[in-house]
Amino acid sequence: MLRVFLLILPLFAGLAHATPHTVEQRPLSLQTDQGTLHGTLLLPQSDRPLPVALLIAGSGPTDRDGNNPGGGHNDSLKRLAQALAKQGIASLRYDKRVV
Repeated sequence: MLRVFLLILPLFAGLAHATPHTVEQRPLSLQTDQGTLHGTLLLPQSDRPLPVALLIAGSGPTDRDGNNPGGGHNDSLKRLAQALAKQGIASLRYDKRVV
């Protein structure tokens, strides 16, 4: 019986590790003299203060998720934000005025 338990234990440990982290996604907007900036805050659930990363899209019409009409749809910044959230790091990404 102990042998069966020891063989099954790693399976349960893997399931516990695969449990998704609770992340809150909030849309944000900021009024400026030149128009409104729209963004997304990804906030991992935590009872303590979290570090925050500001994700700034590259040149041209790249949106807050990292997509560019001329370069394809890959969600690179969105995926980066999700990976940071899994590590307990909040992130803010936003659309530039030209998007």
